Amino acid sequence: MPPSMTKSSANKQINGDVCHRTSNGKTSSRRNGFVKNHCLFQQPQQKSRRPSENDHVVRNASLYNKAFVEQFEETPLLVAVLTYVGYGILTIFGYLRDFLRHWGMEKCHVAREREEQKDFVPLYQDFENFYTRNLYMRIRDNWNRPICSVPGAKMDLLERASKDYNWTFQHTGKVVKDVINMGSYNYLGFAENTGRCADAATESTHEYGVGVGSTRYEMGNLDLHEDLEQLVARFLGVESSMAFGMGFATNSMNIPALAGKGCLILSDELNHASLVLGARLSGSIIRVFKHNNMVSLEKLLRDAIVHGQPRTRRPWKKILILVEGIYSMEGSIVRLPEVIALKERYKAFLYLDEAHSIGALGPRGGGVVDYFGLDPKDVDIMMGTFTKSFGAAGGYIGGKRELIDYLRSHSHSAIYATSMSPPVSQQIITSMKIIMGEDGTTLGGVRLRQLSENTTYFRRKLREMGFIIYGNDDSPVVPMMLYMPAKIGAFGREMLKRNIGTVVVGFPATPIIESRARFCVSAAHTRDILDTALEAISEVGDVLQLKYSRHQRRPHLPSSLGSWSSEESLLQEPNHVKPSVIVAHRLTDRREEDGKKKGGRREEDGRKMGRRREEGGRKTGRIREEDGRTTGRRREEDWRKTGRRREEDGKKTEGRREEDGRKTGRRREEDGRKTGRRQEEDARKTGGRQEEDRYQGLFLEVLFVFTSLIILFCGTGSFDMNLCLNCVSSRA
Repeated sequence: MPPSMTKSSANKQINGDVCHRTSNGKTSSRRNGFVKNHCLFQQPQQKSRRPSENDHVVRNASLYNKAFVEQFEETPLLVAVLTYVGYGILTIFGYLRDFLRHWGMEKCHVAREREEQKDFVPLYQDFENFYTRNLYMRIRDNWNRPICSVPGAKMDLLERASKDYNWTFQHTGKVVKDVINMGSYNYLGFAENTGRCADAATESTHEYGVGVGSTRYEMGNLDLHEDLEQLVARFLGVESSMAFGMGFATNSMNIPALAGKGCLILSDELNHASLVLGARLSGSIIRVFKHNNMVSLEKLLRDAIVHGQPRTRRPWKKILILVEGIYSMEGSIVRLPEVIALKERYKAFLYLDEAHSIGALGPRGGGVVDYFGLDPKDVDIMMGTFTKSFGAAGGYIGGKRELIDYLRSHSHSAIYATSMSPPVSQQIITSMKIIMGEDGTTLGGVRLRQLSENTTYFRRKLREMGFIIYGNDDSPVVPMMLYMPAKIGAFGREMLKRNIGTVVVGFPATPIIESRARFCVSAAHTRDILDTALEAISEVGDVLQLKYSRHQRRPHLPSSLGSWSSEESLLQEPNHVKPSVIVAHRLTDRREEDGKKKGGRREEDGRKMGRRREEGGRKTGRIREEDGRTTGRRREEDWRKTGRRREEDGKKTEGRREEDGRKTGRRREEDGRKTGRRQEEDARKTGGRQEEDRYQGLFLEVLFVFTSLIILFCGTGSFDMNLCLNCVSSRA
């Protein structure tokens, strides 16, 4: 089914497929007045089911004032299966050949460590070593190509050769001239060695030198740095800003200063490595939500507020949301209006990384905030880099003055890092003033418009050719899917043979079955350059069979349509319109008419579906009401039965307790009688013993008297009392 053309509130035509990972190559259905999966158009709200977490849908249509179209066509099943099979064959034969080489049955034809490096500590684990030897080393020549000129729209490359299967490279001395650069982040074309920026950087080098040699807190704070930070704050529309000498460190060294233990960080699953590293260094709890999925993000926010911190269940000290403006591997744009709505609803903080979007999006080049027409104050921390659109180096953070003052004293990157180089600072200042129009020219606006036109043109042409491309229609980052690992190196080499420099990416930077080529469109690209690149891409795509898209291809327009520049088209008189333009207008009218017909059909289908759902809802309501009554009767009957059972059980229990009490009384009475008899018998025995003892004592007394008298009258005449007592005792 051919993709439809839709119009935004600004009457902007969006030409492209409106699908996001849809199955079988079909366009997705409409819900709530918008196209499912990142494709939004303002239409009246309709009743629908509650979206689940797996539905990547835009729910807040009122937050957008323009069409928001992102495309992620699902990987064809056959291609996915063949890709897995390719990795499986690579693994099987790789281990088999490793076994044969180990026993000397096969000569080694893969990259191996040199003899002097064999005693070094291994850099990789077992499987990583296998993957590096058998795949990465085979296509390693596609990366780290030495450039010997300005990396502008065209560049010169040094030719390399390898004698040890890409373990090392040697320069052949040959220079490949005029290679079209489709891989650099030179969005606005400021990577140049001539012009105002280059002249200003040269003057600053003469005045300040190349390096500062100190930190900002010691002897490295120049007036250029102060001017740069004030200019960045004015450009972003925030109270204050802070510049850093390294873009990666801007994230990794500042996030730990913003969050710590007891804080929660919610990170998009496709965030850059610098954001991931900064979050890990902070010591905060990290939870990942699905890419650009507001349902997943809101679920995490709700869970965080309801459950609090693990174990203690205390409220989080801070909830920080990390997102990017443009995701460099997907080409997608963050759904910022919805993210802001969620962070305000749940009282969280938003950290926005605009490394790729600043200068590349928006009518004034203000990034994704400018692109959606939002207030910069709604974003708590605005981060970006100067390495892309400004043709320089370093990064910045903007926000409230209190935030920037806090970072100046707590950020490791601010305290310990060397200050930004003066010529780099001047490059940023000059290019930013050109974008803002403060140089007295309209060159900045022309470059912004040229970048937007080039992006739309390049994406549309690739889609018409049948390639699967990812991302938003307004994103200058254009990923084109290769899928199979063998095609990564083949595509890069074939494109270089045709003097086109491209970036190819595979696992682990991407999912294992989603290898891709990534093109970066620049304002420095002319239509002739883009047409040359597109022709080479189409040719290589036919050779390598890369045109995987299952959507019906639209008819190609005459090549002359894209051969003139925007200035030429604006200067054409109405009476001298080129035939190709007439053809284009006719095709546009047909597409608009087809779109209206399809819209009418969809509207009628929607009405029918609404009636069916309403009738079904009524039937369901009656059924539920009847079920409710039946359930109520059953519950009432169950309660009555339960009451009778409990009453009967109570009576039985009371009778048992009474019988047990009687038995216990009888036992106690009988035990008392037995105890009385025993005590009476013991008393009798005790009385008899006492009487016997009394008689015995009386007998002893009589015996004592009698013995005394005998001794007195019949003895020697002397009386020994002690002897008498001893005698009595011995007798007793």
